[in-house]
Amino acid sequence: MSTKGKNPHNALVLDTFSQTEHAASLLEALLPPSIRRHLDLSTLELSSEHLVDEKLRELETDLLYRVTLADGSEAFVYVLLEHQSTVDAMMIFRLLKYMVRIWDLWLRNHVGAKGAKGAKKLPPIIPLVLSNAEGTWSGKLELAAIIDGPGDLVDALRQHIPSFEPLLEQLADRADEELLEMKLTALARLVMILLKHIRDGDLEKSLGRWSWAFREVMDGSGQEALLRVLMYTLEASEIEPAAVFWEDDSSDFPIGELTMSTAERLREEGREEGREEGREEGREEGREEGREEGRRSERRILLKLLELRFSTITAEAESRISSATLTELEGMIERVLTADDLEGVLEVSKPEHDE
Repeated sequence: MSTKGKNPHNALVLDTFSQTEHAASLLEALLPPSIRRHLDLSTLELSSEHLVDEKLRELETDLLYRVTLADGSEAFVYVLLEHQSTVDAMMIFRLLKYMVRIWDLWLRNHVGAKGAKGAKKLPPIIPLVLSNAEGTWSGKLELAAIIDGPGDLVDALRQHIPSFEPLLEQLADRADEELLEMKLTALARLVMILLKHIRDGDLEKSLGRWSWAFREVMDGSGQEALLRVLMYTLEASEIEPAAVFWEDDSSDFPIGELTMSTAERLREEGREEGREEGREEGREEGREEGREEGRRSERRILLKLLELRFSTITAEAESRISSATLTELEGMIERVLTADDLEGVLEVSKPEHDE
């Protein structure tokens, strides 16, 4: 599944937990027993609805599931990922709006002889907030706490305004050992640990320590799932591809090859987005900016791949790369894995024009 056009945090969560196998393991691990015992998680079904406002989708994303209760009735589990670096005080208000929208949708789509007009009760909604903000959660989980006014007035109004508290999973509050020992699928476990560390300085030095978790994803969910995880790691953090090349003696776990494939995929998507932007703008200035951005992206990735392959890069090589056209850079990247030496990568046969 492509992450093109998505915030990388959104892409990772949506791609992973849209699969009910991984979502069920997450809910099994995070929901308290008093709630979990009522849910038949084998019936978990992803809804196509997304309640997050369009303008907020760079800051949060959501997943809505239907689930059958032990008594045969229906309930909803609403998972809201807050991936802002800091806590947003208005989260509790937005969550209330989303829950009301879920009930409104249920009423409009309710199937029955009497339809929504005959409904006497609403289905349960289990709100779960998953946050990878830095530090301990400092926001308020009560609507009354964000009502502005004299304290005694707010207290007097408590019984007259909506009152609820969502389930909160603040990843920064979890020890790594606790996350890694959760009874999650291999992919869900690795996603949780990466979401926790993606912004801090521990990620690069920790990747080798978690190599077993990457291997489990490869064995359990396949190469495509591992590529998505690697794509998120490279795209959402500041680490270099070389940091993912930890020591691994197993020939059936080609982490280096997969990392280079991931870098290539990011390069392709970035170039295509640049071309699409140029087409949409329809102006020569826009197209030239797109081509220059493509050249910068190609140069950056080529230099990283050359460091991985040949360790050192000469000043002359950097100069040739800096002056190369987009088409020439594409050719150099294609030759990284096959050329015998640095000169073989940098050779330019016949000048070509960029598209």
